[in-house]
Amino acid sequence: MVTGFARASVDAGLAWSRGLSDAAAIRKALEPRVSSKGEPVNQGVGLTLVTGLARRTQAWVLILSGTGIVQMDPDGRINEQSLPSGCFYRGTLVTLAFFHDKLQDFYILLDAAKQEAGLLAKKPISTRFT
Repeated sequence: MVTGFARASVDAGLAWSRGLSDAAAIRKALEPRVSSKGEPVNQGVGLTLVTGLARRTQAWVLILSGTGIVQMDPDGRINEQSLPSGCFYRGTLVTLAFFHDKLQDFYILLDAAKQEAGLLAKKPISTRFT
């Protein structure tokens, strides 16, 4: 069976996705922890992390699933579209296009995006044991 992002979200038991188009479901899933199913703990934060990195580096993002297309430009503007009638993408494709000069401090940017997505504690964890 071929499904897009919205149907896969409904099948996963995510009530927020009922009645949404693939593009609208993708856009909603960009919000932190919206698509998290709880276990494993970090499931459902991938798109949030990707778009967080893109915002910090002024990158382009393209997400394609089912009939939905969501694009984010370097200024953070998000555009939803649908594929032409009769067209369908099986699975989910996520692409990023970065400016090379924006990636100088990639690890710092990744850490900040992880904090924004709720993956890291706000205070640094001490590695010192007493």
